[in-house]
Amino acid sequence: GAFVERVAGKGPTGLDLDIVVPLHKASTRELSVAGNIHLKGNNLDIRDDDISLENIRGRLAFTPEDFSGSGLEARLLDTPVTVDVWTDSKAGTTNIRCRGPVDFIGQYTQQSALADVINGRSDWEVLLSIGRLERRYQVPDVDLRLSSMLEGIAVNLPAPFGKLKEEKRPLTLAVTRIAQPDRFIQLGYADVLQGLMAVEFKQRTASLERGQLVLGTAEAVLPGEKTLGITGKLARFSLSEWLPLLAGMQGGGGPPVKVDLGIAELEVMRHVLRDVDLQAETAGLVQEINLAGKSVSGTIELSRTSRGIVKVVANLEKLLLVSLPDTGSEADVLTIGPGDFPELHISIGKLKINDIKLGNTLLDTVRAPDAMEVKQLAVASKMLEVQATGNWRGKSGFDRSWFDVEITKGRLDRLLEAFDYAEEVDGGELSGAINAGWQGAPWDFEPGRAEGKLYLNIRDGQLKSVKPGAGRVFGLVSLHTLPRRLSLDFSDLFKKGFSFDRIEGNFVLDGGNAYTDDLQIEGPAARIDITGRIGLADQDYDQLVTVVPNLSSSLPLAGVLAGGPAVGAALLLAEQLLNDEIDEMAVRRYAVTGPWSEPVYEKLDVRKKPPASSDPAEDIE
Repeated sequence: GAFVERVAGKGPTGLDLDIVVPLHKASTRELSVAGNIHLKGNNLDIRDDDISLENIRGRLAFTPEDFSGSGLEARLLDTPVTVDVWTDSKAGTTNIRCRGPVDFIGQYTQQSALADVINGRSDWEVLLSIGRLERRYQVPDVDLRLSSMLEGIAVNLPAPFGKLKEEKRPLTLAVTRIAQPDRFIQLGYADVLQGLMAVEFKQRTASLERGQLVLGTAEAVLPGEKTLGITGKLARFSLSEWLPLLAGMQGGGGPPVKVDLGIAELEVMRHVLRDVDLQAETAGLVQEINLAGKSVSGTIELSRTSRGIVKVVANLEKLLLVSLPDTGSEADVLTIGPGDFPELHISIGKLKINDIKLGNTLLDTVRAPDAMEVKQLAVASKMLEVQATGNWRGKSGFDRSWFDVEITKGRLDRLLEAFDYAEEVDGGELSGAINAGWQGAPWDFEPGRAEGKLYLNIRDGQLKSVKPGAGRVFGLVSLHTLPRRLSLDFSDLFKKGFSFDRIEGNFVLDGGNAYTDDLQIEGPAARIDITGRIGLADQDYDQLVTVVPNLSSSLPLAGVLAGGPAVGAALLLAEQLLNDEIDEMAVRRYAVTGPWSEPVYEKLDVRKKPPASSDPAEDIE
């Protein structure tokens, strides 16, 4: 029947044959054939398929209606397996089941990109079902089912698909009608992924006609149109972990892909978007993505070539990101290099990172060999306006970023308010520039890792002594303790804080520190000169602070009030002659050391010449 028509065997056999032939019409017995085939190292091939059992040993019984055999020994893909054969009369099939540690993964992935993704060996069950043959020359239906708990196989994919080698996860792969050019493939991977696909085989080459993949446990349904649908819900999806895989995927083959996913937590470059609805459609080499939700809305277009994703164009109305803590694990490290990063053209109407409102943001980059060139990075909000250019160069693990940043407009009080230090400063028109580089990608920036130069210019504001801690944000001056210290030594001048006309200075960033020899705070009450080191990595100070009060400007008014116009005129003349000497008499000098949170002030004797600075700030231009 169908079994004999579908298989081809070779090798030595023994045969026990029992034939019943009725010799006269009155006999109640019918013609029957039964027996046993003794297999002694035979091979059994499934016609027109790459399925072959070798070195089969054991007994196979047969009748006109069925085949049966239990505990036969054989080799499948050069691996010892046990074989059972039986006929299911209700289903009309003859079944061959093989069990053993077959290396399907190595056999079918060694010449593909999957070799680095899936590796190991596990016990498998292979079930081949051959349908009943109604007519002799009819092609029977043949179904194939592979199943395994995948223990011993590592799946090197991000969550939720990845698994450790020792972890158990059930996988089933069923192929129906393998004798026909049009076949159906059904996939089940634990409670992670279900799939159903229609595949056409021509000259041993498979092409996907249509299908559906469902994330979760819901049953996949074959779509009526020629598309591949991907649907379901994900608790978490990490773009940083998937990007190295997605960037290298080639497009253009197969039917259009339609995606409809709900993602509870979408990770993007160590930041997270929550409750995102993602819909996407791929046709050829272009994929259109629509994002919606409380944290994001807008469109993204991905363009592919044979090299993978080469360009990303995003137009987002809003993007509200929440930073994730750096755990120090390998999962926090993006393994894609700058030369593999796609070209970016991104426009965001409202960008918010944590509680910091950055406003309208533009980013344009181009690709170069082993580099990403940032042609424009612009941020505009009520708090800050920034223009920047830069680059990211090198190979993954040996890459470096450099940016030239110009702060064209800003408000210090609003900037500090964004970092929850609103009570430290009133006003403060901010401008400046940063020219700095650091090891790693642009988003790996940390003040303690940067090397370069910083220039700050802040006008018209007031430092207040209210809430400790602003130094952790601003860092360059101990803002929260300096007015407190001055109010002790200059109670009449600083008891309500320190109004300033200008804060200006240059810094050299090197080795986790910022060095300055010209930081100056100038106001109606005093001028404060600051030199020394600010520890950006260790968050500490080693500075010399010199306070020169503007006492002389108040003497004539005091004279008028105390002694009349004549005394005031005399004091005015004295001020012109002795201006520098009067101010110098009230000079205070302090050594500032200790952590940002609680710096220590040591009053120095102004008559002693301070030690010469040995910091690199002398190189500031």
